[in-house]
Amino acid sequence: MRFLMGLLGLLIGGLGLAQTLVYGLSGQPQNLDPATHTDTNGSLVQTQIYNTLVGFVPGSTELAPELATDWSSDPEAKVWTFKLREGVLFHDGTPFNAEAVKFNFERWWDPSHPAGFRAEGKTYPRWLRVFGPFKGEEGSLLGQVEVIDPYTVRFHLSQPFAAFPAALGAQFGIASPKALTAAGAAYGAPGSNIVGTGPFVFKSWSYGEQIVLEKNPDYWRSDLPKAQEIVFRFIAEPASRLAELRAGSIAQRGLSGLEPGFCSLCRPQSPGSGRLGFGPGRNRGRALR
Repeated sequence: MRFLMGLLGLLIGGLGLAQTLVYGLSGQPQNLDPATHTDTNGSLVQTQIYNTLVGFVPGSTELAPELATDWSSDPEAKVWTFKLREGVLFHDGTPFNAEAVKFNFERWWDPSHPAGFRAEGKTYPRWLRVFGPFKGEEGSLLGQVEVIDPYTVRFHLSQPFAAFPAALGAQFGIASPKALTAAGAAYGAPGSNIVGTGPFVFKSWSYGEQIVLEKNPDYWRSDLPKAQEIVFRFIAEPASRLAELRAGSIAQRGLSGLEPGFCSLCRPQSPGSGRLGFGPGRNRGRALR
């Protein structure tokens, strides 16, 4: 199964000046906690805040390095070793490393993990969809997450899984263990501090109105992102989103959830309009990166 990987990249070159991109979502995200949401709106926002271990080449299903720079398996595809990108910081200034990867995967997989907050109602439906049962349950795919050194992590599986690296790109964004612990069960909800390693930093969530992200000045891809800010506005009615598009209030194709009948009314931007086009699509890559 493939999941939505984010927004379409730059369509027009030479737009490196400071700018705010406004994107029209069909509604408010369920939450911004990786692996706990099931909605497209949440995916669109999360792919700007978080990185996964493995990504995809934009527009294809070809795997690409992200927080992991290299990976390999034993001959049976049951033991997978990932070399991690060094020098990456979470938005709160804490280091990304193998311990952070272990922390994230174990809180999703292990019902007894102290940062899983299952007693407070946290569930991890995306984990179930991709990897199946949790730790201690019959058929659990994951057997162990092992830290080899600060930038090497090893996953021991209960059965062969040749597509394991691709599965890691299915919205399993790595969050800051410090932020997860501090926020507790409230992590990912409006009012919590949402922290990843991605190209944009969470700034604010105005309930029922919009989410604002700002450029990560320390992003590990030094030439990106190009935009200074992204605003995700919640516009439930398709006709209203189309009207905003026509008025120039939202970016072209910033129309999450727009029905096909309305899409036939949309027209492409002229090459000289100086505006950007974004839209949901399979493995399209993150905004401006």
